[in-house]
Amino acid sequence: MAQDSIRPTLGFIGAGTTGTALAARLAGCGYSVAAVSSRTPASAQRLADGAGGCLVVGGAQEVADAAGFVFITTPDDAISKVAGRVRWHGGQSVVHCSGAHSVDVLDAPRRQGAVAGCFHPLQTFAGIDRAIELLPRSTFALEAEEPLLSVLKEMAAALEGEWVV
Repeated sequence: MAQDSIRPTLGFIGAGTTGTALAARLAGCGYSVAAVSSRTPASAQRLADGAGGCLVVGGAQEVADAAGFVFITTPDDAISKVAGRVRWHGGQSVVHCSGAHSVDVLDAPRRQGAVAGCFHPLQTFAGIDRAIELLPRSTFALEAEEPLLSVLKEMAAALEGEWVV
């Protein structure tokens, strides 16, 4: 990571396997995780505990209000719906981790002035512990425009991973 780069404050909407592993690993690399929301409080608390004790909040809007960089790590079919229910703002970054969707699924945030991207680990995860173990040194499929693309490349590098655009 470039020395003059400022790491964004992260938020996670969805606390499944990928989101929990990313939060834990990125927190371990020095990224600050501000907030998490999930359909199940136990999942949100597990992610919060793994990410150094971030705030567990009741909904997606609260995550977006707390973080300048939001990962939507819900099931693939919920990404667009979740993104469409949030009030985003200019300069905010919204990223999903789906391998099945392009960045176009995040049109609602882009229409509101946010920048959108995709950060997809090219890895299968059998469970959270295994995901946390395998995430470093993975290859990440990235989709975004600059300057977000550079931030995603830095995240992949922080995870000791490779990336493809």
